Amino acid sequence: MSQNNSLRPSTGKIVVGSVLALILAFLLPQVLMFQLMTFNLGVVAMAGVALTIWAGPIPGILLAVAGTANMMYFYGLQVGAVLLPMAVVPPVAVALGVRARKPFFQQMQVGLIAFLAGTVVTALLAAIAFGGDIVARVVAMIGEVFNEVGSEVWTIVQPSMEALDPSITFEQFSEAFGEVLALIQAYYELYLLANLLAGAAVTAIVSVFWGNWLAARRGEATVESFVGLHGWYLPANLTWGILMTLAAAWILANTAASGGTTTWFVVLELAEVAFVVQALAAIDRRLKARGSTRGRRTAVVVLILLAGVLLSGLGVFELLMLVGGASALFGSHGAARPIVEKIKKTFGGDDR
Repeated sequence: MSQNNSLRPSTGKIVVGSVLALILAFLLPQVLMFQLMTFNLGVVAMAGVALTIWAGPIPGILLAVAGTANMMYFYGLQVGAVLLPMAVVPPVAVALGVRARKPFFQQMQVGLIAFLAGTVVTALLAAIAFGGDIVARVVAMIGEVFNEVGSEVWTIVQPSMEALDPSITFEQFSEAFGEVLALIQAYYELYLLANLLAGAAVTAIVSVFWGNWLAARRGEATVESFVGLHGWYLPANLTWGILMTLAAAWILANTAASGGTTTWFVVLELAEVAFVVQALAAIDRRLKARGSTRGRRTAVVVLILLAGVLLSGLGVFELLMLVGGASALFGSHGAARPIVEKIKKTFGGDDR
C-alpha cells in the first residue's frame, strides 16, 4: 500500500460523487425518520464517509451542507438542530480521520466516541426541547392524526380486515390501533436510547472500516491505517470494563432505582455489539489460519450477519455475543489469558 496521503480523484468521480451526494442529502430526512423508528443504522452517514474517500472532499462537503439544509427544511430549524449532532457531525469526524491516515484503532476510537456522543447530545437536546416524555408525545401525535384520518384509513384496510374477520368493525379496528400504539410507546420508552446507541456504535465501526478499506483499494492506506477484521481484538481493559458495567447495570435494573431497566438495556446492547464484533473477528482469524481466501471469509461473515438479522428469533446474535465474550476473555489476546497461563504454570509445576 502506498504511503501517499491522497490521490486526486478524477473529474468523472467528482461529478458522479456530487450527484450521489445530492441524492443522499435529499433522502437524509426520510432515512433519519426510518432510522429513529426501526433500523437504527446511520445509512447516509456510512455512505457519506465512503463517498468522501471514493470521490474526494467535494462530494463530502456537498453532502454535509445540503443534508443539513434539507434536514432543517424538512423538520424545521428546532428539530433539525437537535438532529445535527447525531446525523452530520460524526461522519465528518470519521471522514477526516480516514483521510489523515490516522492509526486504525485510533480512528475507531474517535469514530465510536463521535457517534455515541453525538447520539447522546441529540437525546439530551431532544429532552430539553420537547420534554422528557418525548416518546409519549410522539405516540400521542400519531393518535391525534389517526383520530382525524381514521375513517379514511379504515376505508383502505377494510377489505383486508373483513377477509380475516367479516364481523370486525371500525370501533374494534380503532381499539386495536390504540393497543398497538400503547405497545409501541412501552417498547420505545425502554429501548429507544439503547437501540440508537447500539446503532451508532455499529455505524461508527462500519464507517471506519469501509472508509479505510476503500482507501486501501485505492492504494492510499498504510499498514497502520487499515487493519483487516482478523486483526481486531478487544483490549483487555475494555473487556473488563464491559463486564463490570454489565454487572453494575444488572444490579441497578434489579433494584427500585429510576431508569435502571433502561440503563440495563443500553449497556446490554452496547456489550452485544462489542462481543459480536469480537466473535466475527475470531471466526475470520480461524478461517484465515485454515487457508480460506479473503472472499470466502468475507462471504462467511456476511452470511452470519444476514442469519442474525433474518433469524432474529433464534438468538444468533446472542450466541455470537457469548462466543465473543469467551474469545475476549480466554482467546490468544484475551483479558483473562495471563491469569489462565499463570494458573496453568502453577498447577503444572512450571512456576519457579
